[in-house]
Amino acid sequence: MEKKYVRISKRTAEQIRKRVDHVLAWPKIPTMDKKLIIEGSSPGHFYRDLWRRFGIENMPPATIEEQATALIDCVKAGAAAVHTHINAPTAESCANGPYHSLDAGLEGDIFDRMFEEVDALTLNHGWFVRRVESGDRKTDYVTYHKELIERGKGNKYIQGSVIMTWNKMGGPHSVDAIKEGVIYMEEHGIKPIWNLHIDHLMWVKRNFLDTGLCSEPYIINLQMGKHRDERYFADPWSHFGVIYEMNLVKEALRGSKYTIGIHPEGRNWLPVTLMGMMLGCDLVRIGIEDIFWLYPHRDEFAKNAAEVVTKIVTMAKELGREIATPEEARKILGIKVTSE
Repeated sequence: MEKKYVRISKRTAEQIRKRVDHVLAWPKIPTMDKKLIIEGSSPGHFYRDLWRRFGIENMPPATIEEQATALIDCVKAGAAAVHTHINAPTAESCANGPYHSLDAGLEGDIFDRMFEEVDALTLNHGWFVRRVESGDRKTDYVTYHKELIERGKGNKYIQGSVIMTWNKMGGPHSVDAIKEGVIYMEEHGIKPIWNLHIDHLMWVKRNFLDTGLCSEPYIINLQMGKHRDERYFADPWSHFGVIYEMNLVKEALRGSKYTIGIHPEGRNWLPVTLMGMMLGCDLVRIGIEDIFWLYPHRDEFAKNAAEVVTKIVTMAKELGREIATPEEARKILGIKVTSE
């Protein structure tokens, strides 16, 4: 059958051209045009009995080998950074733990096993609470950092260190204690990481950022649903919360160089994480430290930390966001490895 083509008028042709030009003129929206740093966390603070209720043994990781393997698997799945509270592998902790330990030798052993296979940023805790002569509790942000720096002959075991502000779980994180720690960190190549509850944003800004104590870029990681923060349990308010908190940081730090990270916890962690990614956050911490249930509406749970990392890598790629490598992540966060 002979094909017949309809001749269109000049007016129609012009209308078509305008519609095509209109689509081609749509500007790019750069919000998500940046590398996403994924921080994998393991073993976390959920006890083994939680997984046993579902018939799963040996979770979370407790032995040295299990802990190192979990971190390696996170990095292989796409994490550029890792966060861990190491578990001292005693018979009790391997049966019922994990029980967190501050042991520079043990932490170094776990990270050495990790570094044999993969490169990653180590973004951990370096503080603990001790009693002083007066009987008061004081947060020590220096002693354990020194031990890790000596053990690693540089900062490879603690490339970035978490700083806490007051929260409902307690912890006397005073201005003086934090200042002492930040000074030591800056002098020894450890990047201060502000694990921030939004109501302490201006307190951190006044005392540590505006004073020049902390170098740019500032790493601001927002705690959403964590540390007994119960504001992220319902929709759409959780989504509005991410918008609200991220934009408060942008307003407060206007003119400064900084990164914004999302640390989610609870049933709604996945929508919160995705909202942060769509709004252009620089980092997300995921894994099994704060995440058990995979979805807000279904009783499916994480079998291991790498599973959660894989899920977010897939979703990030579907959003068109590229995943940062460890070297790219260090450049974004302003971190340099000082160990040989």
